[in-house]
Amino acid sequence: MSDVNVSVVYGASGLEFSKTEQTLPLTLNVVANGVVGPTGPAPSGTGLVSVTGGVLDTPSTLSARVAADAANLRTQLGLGTVATQNANAVNLTGGTLQGIGVVTGSYASNVNEALLRSCRKQSAGTITKGQVVYITGSTGSHLEVELADADTEIASSKTFGVAAETITASTEGYVIVEGLLTGLSNLPSSTFSNGASLWLSSTAGGWQTTPPADPANGVYLGRVINASNGSNGSAFIRIQNGYELDELHDVTIASPVNGQSLRYDSSTQIWKNDPSIDLKAWAASMAYTLTSATLDGDNVITVATVSWPDGSAGTFNRTNKNSTFLTIDAYTITHTASSKTVTQSLVTRNASGKITAQPALTVA
Repeated sequence: MSDVNVSVVYGASGLEFSKTEQTLPLTLNVVANGVVGPTGPAPSGTGLVSVTGGVLDTPSTLSARVAADAANLRTQLGLGTVATQNANAVNLTGGTLQGIGVVTGSYASNVNEALLRSCRKQSAGTITKGQVVYITGSTGSHLEVELADADTEIASSKTFGVAAETITASTEGYVIVEGLLTGLSNLPSSTFSNGASLWLSSTAGGWQTTPPADPANGVYLGRVINASNGSNGSAFIRIQNGYELDELHDVTIASPVNGQSLRYDSSTQIWKNDPSIDLKAWAASMAYTLTSATLDGDNVITVATVSWPDGSAGTFNRTNKNSTFLTIDAYTITHTASSKTVTQSLVTRNASGKITAQPALTVA
């Protein structure tokens, strides 16, 4: 009967075992941990291990590595899950990760409960926990933020999240972009209730339970989870920024003026503001007001200043006078705000002066 020599090498994947047939008359013993090894002299060589009388003998360097691995690099996380840890990562090797706490900056939460980002305040001062912020830019190494405000476009349209800790211009702090934010002291039960909606307010960095009055920007921030008069308030943050009309993907507005309408252009599938529509209607109904006028010898207007219903100024110019009936048969009116001109081409009258043909108004 031949005997077996078992060698153990500490390799890339841990302890590696190998065996070779021996001609020595050695007796096989089974060690308590299930490793089979020969009773006899320890084989020589770097990293080799032998079993002598049921005891696993290792070189000192291997022993130190095994001890360090056991003490510092492995931890038991429950359900048989083992993770290898180092300063930068925890690598799962089996099972599932559940109920694990994580501290981001000074904010403690559970894994996968919140998305946070490190930021600095752009200007001097302090942003405190629970204040709403918007992105102002970056320095190349970190984002910069300031307090969001529903009253201004720039301070509301880029609303980013809610401060999870103190942030200054010199000290980075974390902003929760989405997820559960706890430990809040700005959700008193006298003002907020559990489940209430949160909206950006007109107070810089603040929130409220109703959308701000127009024309302030409506930015939805999330929901109150727990209203508290102390510092145990919590909210689920999920920013949804409202849009103004000219920010919609199928609307194009250029130089808007009071009273304008939108017109749908089927060729481009875009809604556009078109002053031509309004100017034609106003001119046809004579909705404009003559604020001053110059008359000729027959008391017929030659030129006049105009005020349009949208508040724009303009100029009325007579381009044709009917000498028989002393009326204006053709004219133009400018619209200063849009730089458009309404034109009424020459009309035709019968023998009694009644208009029998009138070209359509044009706007250009």
